[in-house]
Amino acid sequence: MGAFIVAEICDMKKIKTDLSKTKEFNSALQDYISEFEAKRLFKRSTTWFWELRKKGFPSFKLGGENYYRLSDFIKYLELSSRGNKESGL
Repeated sequence: MGAFIVAEICDMKKIKTDLSKTKEFNSALQDYISEFEAKRLFKRSTTWFWELRKKGFPSFKLGGENYYRLSDFIKYLELSSRGNKESGL
C-alpha cells in the first residue's frame, strides 16, 4: 500500500510539472491573487478579508491560503468608488 501512495504522489508531481509548462495554466494563475499578496497591495488586515468573504466575496482556499480573482477586486473597487450600496458587499 505504501508503494501505491508513493507512485500516486509521483504521478501528481508529474501532472503539476506538465501543467505549469502550459500557457493556459500560467495565464489562469495570473488571474488570481493570494490573500497574502492582497493584504500588501490593499494595506488591509486579515480580518478585513475575512469580513469580505463572510459577506459573499468570491474566493477559494488552497493549501491553507485564500485566493481571489483580480477581476472581482476591480469590480468591487469600481462599485465602492461610486458609492453603490446595492453591490451586496
